[in-house]
Amino acid sequence: MLHLGHYVGSIQNRLKLQEDYACYFIVADLHTLTTRPGKEHIAKIKQNTRGMVLDWMACGLDPNKSIFFVQSRVPATFELNLYFEMLASVPRLSRLPTLKDMARDANIDEDAFSLGLFV
Repeated sequence: MLHLGHYVGSIQNRLKLQEDYACYFIVADLHTLTTRPGKEHIAKIKQNTRGMVLDWMACGLDPNKSIFFVQSRVPATFELNLYFEMLASVPRLSRLPTLKDMARDANIDEDAFSLGLFV
């Protein structure tokens, strides 16, 4: 579910961008698995994906002006992920402040990072 922070931090910029550029907006449905791999969260992915797109449209993002795509529906996503996994080293990724912040916010111990958080 979107909140005011999403609108101010992202959606309002996307609304402007879609007027002047060809925009592609990803629904990162598989990203849920990096911090919420439990069965109950996986069962809600389809519902949450649909809800997110409806929220975007309610804010004014227009599928006639921009392309919305679902991460799990694009096979090239998995190929690109594999390339990133091969190019990025674990020590380099483990020093990323944003990764540490994400783990902290998700209550994940740094020693328990999944590979998905790294890439």
